[in-house]
Amino acid sequence: MLLYHPLYGDINLNTYPWEIGDAVLFLNFFNGIAELNQCQKANADCNRDGVQASIADLVYLLHRLTNDSILVDDRQLLPLGNVFWQPSGDASKLQQISPSDRSYDIMVQSDVPLGGASFEIALGDNEQRLEAVVLDSAADYMQMYCYIRDNRLKVTVVNWDEANESFAGGRLFTLYIAPGSEEPPFSIESSDFSDNHGQRISANFQVGGTISIGEIKSQENILTISGYPNPFRGTTAINFAVPNAGQYKLTVYDILGRKVKTLLDGYCSAGSGQIIWDGRDDAGGDISSGTYFARLQGDKKIHIAKLYFLK
Repeated sequence: MLLYHPLYGDINLNTYPWEIGDAVLFLNFFNGIAELNQCQKANADCNRDGVQASIADLVYLLHRLTNDSILVDDRQLLPLGNVFWQPSGDASKLQQISPSDRSYDIMVQSDVPLGGASFEIALGDNEQRLEAVVLDSAADYMQMYCYIRDNRLKVTVVNWDEANESFAGGRLFTLYIAPGSEEPPFSIESSDFSDNHGQRISANFQVGGTISIGEIKSQENILTISGYPNPFRGTTAINFAVPNAGQYKLTVYDILGRKVKTLLDGYCSAGSGQIIWDGRDDAGGDISSGTYFARLQGDKKIHIAKLYFLK
């Protein structure tokens, strides 16, 4: 009988845990580029929750490796770390996609801020039709890593923002796929989610309906939210525009996903509006300096704006 005591964080088995080499190998594993043997998987249970080689372990490893800060100098060592990714290696596919091409939004909803997510997507015979994978602007502080092998797309999204920003819900990323006979042209085989502290969480996800590039732009121009001044001291004006009359909710959250202030919850006419926030919570108390998120939610649509409060 052979007993093995894991050396947590030593993914590459060089007896030195919590190294950049461990992070690179772990990312390659999630992207399907590398395989892990049994000893490596045991060492990959970085958060010691008993689940080996989960996305939460990767998030925990990165936070442990960087002391909760971003690896600015070492980010270039990580593979396929671009927000825009083109399988063919051509120039920006985003500029080449015509209005007839189809887009599929991967919508994620979580009760706590998202620190990481991984997806395995089966493309069937449609690998050549995949034009681009684009991280949404609401999560643009994250890093996305993608890889295709054997008609399967691996997508890994990790929060490496030095301010520890948070994504709680909405469109996480979009697949742009050329038109074909099969709809939808892919299936999500598996998914895994982590919070910002490297602990596994449950999150709901769904695939948004196919819409054209032109339709995406027109929708984003209608449903908007922003704050001015930003950063702000004292008060800030939160400006928003909604496409249709209906029920809307405007809520401010802190970076841990906790509700701070409900600014709007009810009927709203179509068009533009403005709400002044005085930097106080629902109980009337002063908030601390830091980053906050104003989340505007309507019928099947969510838009988030970052707000920076200074004392």
